Amino acid sequence: QRNPISLEQVSKRSSLSLDLNANVGGTSEQSASESVDEAEEQEYPAQTQGRVFLNKVFHISAERMFEMLFTDSNFMRRFMNVRKITNASLDPWQREDSGNMKRSLNYTIAISNPLIGKFSKATENQTLFKESREGHYMVEAEVYTHDVPYHDYFYTQNRYSIMRSSKRKCRLRVNTDVKYKKQPWGLVKSFITKNSWSGIEDYFKQLEIELLEEEAEMNQGTRDAGKMSNLRRRRRTYSRSGPEHMKPSAQYGPDSEQHREGPMGSMDSKAPDRWSLHTIVGGMSAILLILMVLNLGLLVKLWAMEDVAHRMYLSAKNNMREHSIPLSR
Repeated sequence: QRNPISLEQVSKRSSLSLDLNANVGGTSEQSASESVDEAEEQEYPAQTQGRVFLNKVFHISAERMFEMLFTDSNFMRRFMNVRKITNASLDPWQREDSGNMKRSLNYTIAISNPLIGKFSKATENQTLFKESREGHYMVEAEVYTHDVPYHDYFYTQNRYSIMRSSKRKCRLRVNTDVKYKKQPWGLVKSFITKNSWSGIEDYFKQLEIELLEEEAEMNQGTRDAGKMSNLRRRRRTYSRSGPEHMKPSAQYGPDSEQHREGPMGSMDSKAPDRWSLHTIVGGMSAILLILMVLNLGLLVKLWAMEDVAHRMYLSAKNNMREHSIPLSR
């Protein structure tokens, strides 16, 4: 029997809800940071299949990284908006009898390949392994697309590992593989593999960019908070009245979220590229149509010339017969 666990419990009570392995329940922050390399060596030999699309240390705490990627966070909402992912619905995390926790996501993705389509519904099943603990999270995500060609042949498997490097730093590593539920014939498999890896690479490149922007904003906010505290101390020291220009800038006030979303909107500059792609495809189709018409006209002309030649041949043959008859007499 499954016990529902809310997203807030997963993100805010990580020491309780994610301490699923009794053998590592007493791991301290120091030992966790010192055993990062050892844990990485133990975890990844079983993940040699597929490709590593992300392996980077971010100046973001492991708990914050997990919250950003695997809860209904503002970061994930913005990322979905950039990726043009719509109609998203997230189920709560649920603990399985095995000790793992699972949840499902359903959403609609935009596809830039005109040969495949424009949109597709997708289901993502995420598993948080029981070996996860505070500062070290292992999540496996299986993504199924339902409206692409040969969707019943394959799915994508992503393995996320978030490991604490220090109190405010963590390493995010993502292994990805394309799994086949049934083996297609050669040409179909080549088509699936090419388009799948292209989409996966684009997805994780965008994820890395957004994480770097989030990291820069968080560090900037930390530095600005330190500057503002210094300014407040100076105000108390030198002047109790406080001139107007010493007030905190609105750039780091409640509207900072709007400033954050501003640069994200610039990512829609990819839209002209998509339109240009459709324009190129349309232009090529028009050229092919014109070539077909020209070839058809040429075929008609060749047929007419052949008909004229055949008639000339028959006419010459008849003339020869008429001239040969008097000579035989």
